[in-house]
Amino acid sequence: MRARVRHVVVEALEIMTDEDKQVAVGMVMPYTQHLESRVRHAAVQALAAIACRGDESVLGVLAARMRDPQPAVRKAALQALPAVADLGNVMCMDRVIGRFVDPDDGVARAASKAFVRIAGKDNDGAIGLLESRLESGSSKMQV
Repeated sequence: MRARVRHVVVEALEIMTDEDKQVAVGMVMPYTQHLESRVRHAAVQALAAIACRGDESVLGVLAARMRDPQPAVRKAALQALPAVADLGNVMCMDRVIGRFVDPDDGVARAASKAFVRIAGKDNDGAIGLLESRLESGSSKMQV
């Protein structure tokens, strides 16, 4: 039953217009600050599915959730970021680099995967950004 519900939701998302998606994003956003971490987690995952690429308000929320007290929420935010960030977005890449030293290994791995997906191939700017952040020392790695 659960798989069927997911299938129907995915089909509905595919036919949504950008205007529909903005309405849905507005409905989901408050839940990213919910007291329960599982609700924040689900809201972040939903944003990845419905937000339009480059939506600055969603990028800001995802950046905030990358600092969430719960590792699962931080990881979900990092996994969602490449779906929303424009390819090569330097600000997003910089924020993601800060999670490379997250105390949770799963979050740190999600950060490295997100960085690669946002940077894209042959991105000299991304390589330079990585070099400068790594040279500055791990004490400055946290976002």
